[in-house]
Amino acid sequence: MKQKILFLVDDLSHDFELYHPLYGLEWEGIETVISGSKLTHTSKFGRQIKCDITFDKVNINEYNGIIIPGGFAPDYLRNNKNVLDIVNYMNKNKKLIASICHAAQVLISADIIRERKLTCVKQIAVDVINAGGIYKDSPVVVDENLITSRVPSDLPGFTNTIIKKILNRGR
Repeated sequence: MKQKILFLVDDLSHDFELYHPLYGLEWEGIETVISGSKLTHTSKFGRQIKCDITFDKVNINEYNGIIIPGGFAPDYLRNNKNVLDIVNYMNKNKKLIASICHAAQVLISADIIRERKLTCVKQIAVDVINAGGIYKDSPVVVDENLITSRVPSDLPGFTNTIIKKILNRGR
């Protein structure tokens, strides 16, 4: 059965944190869909991100997991009810949730990190701890269905860990 992963983006999503995992998954034959609050967003570096679907049109049952890139978009995403509903559905159903950098802010707002191990960019580590998460300063942290990473230089490990998890090639 072909796997299908939903990316959650908004204005100021980090270009590399979106496209590195997206292309890595596509290379492995995993279907990817980019979703946003609108069909076109401007990335952190000023490029256009074309979305396949808006959050309100997502049929969450079609997806095996989500990936949330960082940048400054998580500040918008964390206040979007549709996004929080998607994250909570994925968590409740033990489907893949992957976030990098500032995207842990979305996990905090969805209230899914209590007593879970995760990592993020150091600037928001205190927010993770205050929300009940167990912060680890590691390139990639896996806690059941949750895969988190810190910064763009961690992208190779982050992407490979996601692929292994989706294709059941690892833990």
